[in-house]
Amino acid sequence: MAKKFRFSLQSVLGHREHLREQAQIALSHRLAIVEKLLGEKKILEEEQAEQVRQRPNQGSGETMMRSLAYMATLKKALEVNAKQLEDGHNEVAKARLALVEKDRDVRAMEILRDQQRETFHKQGLVLETKLLDDFGSMRALRAEGAT
Repeated sequence: MAKKFRFSLQSVLGHREHLREQAQIALSHRLAIVEKLLGEKKILEEEQAEQVRQRPNQGSGETMMRSLAYMATLKKALEVNAKQLEDGHNEVAKARLALVEKDRDVRAMEILRDQQRETFHKQGLVLETKLLDDFGSMRALRAEGAT
């Protein structure tokens, strides 16, 4: 029975694949955070636009002060959101680079595995050819001896 191919660094390849999966998960989490922040930004901008439309031009001083204070709070919340979004985009970029690096590591191991498999099969063919040549030689010697 022929010997089966076994990649000598299979455990390393498995570990690198696991690290790549972890990098994919990390990237998806960071993307989810950015999407959440974008949703919050949209809500804050809509609320700010609504407050501008409904802003009382007349009325008591207290109502106007409350409206201005709320507008200032919305503006501050938008600034905080913008900073969080910037940080989130930076984290996404870092996570993408990490994923590319992990994918490159896995691909290098896969190329090595494929090369080892090809070498294994070539060696198998060489051994098979040698064996068939030996059988042919033995048959020829028997045929000569019988004559």
